[in-house]
Formats: sequence, structure tokens, C-alpha cells
Amino acid sequence: MIILASWQATTPTRGAIRPAPGTHEELLAGNGFYADIYNSQFTLID
Repeated sequence: MIILASWQATTPTRGAIRPAPGTHEELLAGNGFYADIYNSQFTLID
């Protein structure tokens, strides 16, 4: 994922990069790729 601005992110789709529509909160609530990447920064590694 590439953050273009605080309000716009992109997600890979079949080799292409397409804008992910929605606010940060909406994208997190969708529990998809954006949420996975965002939440991964808070995962503890042993």
C-alpha cells in the first residue's frame, strides 16, 4: 500500500494500484488489506 496523502491510500489489485475509496476509519472498519497493513505496525514480534 502507498499512502498518497492522509486521506487517500492505494491498494494493489491484480497487479495494478488503485485508489482505495473511503476515510481512514471506513477502511479500517472494512477489515481488508488496508486494515491488515495498518494493524501490522502494532503487532509484537518475539
